[in-house]
Amino acid sequence: MAMRDVRRRCPYCGSNVVLDDCAIVCTLLPPEAKSQFDQHSKEVRSVPASGDEAHGHIGRYAVLRPETAKGARVTRMWSKLPSVYERANPIDLPRRACTSCRTPLPEELDELDAVVLAVVGLNRGGKTYFIGSSLTAASRNDGLARHGVTAFTPLEDTAERLHQHYFSGLFRGGFKLDTTPVDDHLTRPPLMFKVTMYDGQAFLLLVHDVSGEALMNRSSRTATAGFVSRADAIIFLADPTDMDHVERELPLQTLTEAGGGSARSLDQASLLDAVLNELRPVNPERLPPLAVTISKSDLLEVAFGGKPRMSTSGLGEITLEEVIPFSKPMGDGDWREEIRVTSEQVRKLLRDLNENKLVSLGESHTPSSFHAISVLGSKASRQARGGRPAPVRVMDPLGTVLEQIRAGRARDN
Repeated sequence: MAMRDVRRRCPYCGSNVVLDDCAIVCTLLPPEAKSQFDQHSKEVRSVPASGDEAHGHIGRYAVLRPETAKGARVTRMWSKLPSVYERANPIDLPRRACTSCRTPLPEELDELDAVVLAVVGLNRGGKTYFIGSSLTAASRNDGLARHGVTAFTPLEDTAERLHQHYFSGLFRGGFKLDTTPVDDHLTRPPLMFKVTMYDGQAFLLLVHDVSGEALMNRSSRTATAGFVSRADAIIFLADPTDMDHVERELPLQTLTEAGGGSARSLDQASLLDAVLNELRPVNPERLPPLAVTISKSDLLEVAFGGKPRMSTSGLGEITLEEVIPFSKPMGDGDWREEIRVTSEQVRKLLRDLNENKLVSLGESHTPSSFHAISVLGSKASRQARGGRPAPVRVMDPLGTVLEQIRAGRARDN
C-alpha cells in the first residue's frame, strides 16, 4: 500500500491524517533548543545538517519536503518511495508533520497504529508513581509477560526519560518523584512504546503523564488534556485518602505523607463521572476499556490494622477471614481468571467502604474492571527489600486494558 493511501490518527491532536500528505521536517535541533517538541517556538530553528535545501519552516522545524496540496496527488517521483526515511537524509532525523497540529509524528507511526492510554485521577493520587512503576517493570523486566504481551519496548527518547525521571527517582532515589507540572505534557511528548501481543498484534502505545490539576474541570481538560476524551483505554486511579472510611482511620502523619488534605476542587467520583460523560459521545458504540484502580492499597492495611479483609457486618468493618487476593502476588494459574476474581473482590470492598458511586460508574461502563495496587508496598515489605519499593499488583490494570484493546482490535479485523 502506498503511503498516500495510509491514514493514521495523530497521537497529539487526534486528527486523521494521510501520511503522504504530510510535510517532512528536520527534527535535529541545535543544543540550545529548550524543547525538541515545542514546535510553536521560533527562537531556535533546525537547519538540515545534511546540507539539503529547506523549504521554509513549520514552527522551529526546517521543511525537507513540503506537504502535498490538499486534494492533489503526490508526484510520481515521490509515490515510488514507500517511506519518508527514503526521501530524506537520516542525519536530519526526518519526521512527518501532522497536517492539523503540525507536530512531528513518531517514525513508528508509518508501520503501527497509535493507541492512547489515559491515566486519570486526582492530584497527588499516585498517577506518576503508577506510570513509573508499571511502565518500568513492563519494559525492563518483562512485567507483562504473564498478561500476554510478548514485547514492550520504549522508543529511544522514552527509554531515556523513563530511566532518568521515573526509575532513578522511584527505585534508586528514595522513591521520591517530583509533582507533575500542570502544563508539562504540553511541552513533552507522551511516553511511547512498541507493544506486541501474543497473537502478533502490534501497536504504538502512548501514555501521557498529566497533572491532576489539569483534569479538575472541563475547560482545563479540553485545553490541556484533550487526549482523555479520545483515549483508547482509561486507568482511573482512586485515591484512598479521598475515601471517608479510610481517611478517618489513618494516622495524621500517614495521611499527610500520602497526599491527604491536598487542595482538590473535585471529588474523585465526580471526576470519573465527568470523564466518562466526555467519552461516550466520541464513540458510543465502542467504549474504551476502563480499569478503576485503588491506588496506595497499602494504606488500607495501615487504616484497618492488618491485611485488608472483606466486611460482612457493616460499613468500614474489614473483618472477613479470607485475605483479599490483591494483597498477595499473582499466582501461577490463569491470569484472566485471577483478575476476574480480584476485580469482584475489589468491587465489593469499594461497596463496603461506601464508595458506591465509584462502583456504579464503573459498572455502567463496558468493558470495565476493578483493581487495587500499591507502588511502594507496605513498610514491612520495603524494609525486607532494603528500603526499596515493593510494588504489589501494579501490572494488573495495565495488562487488563491491553488485553481488552487486543480483543477489540481482533473483533474489528
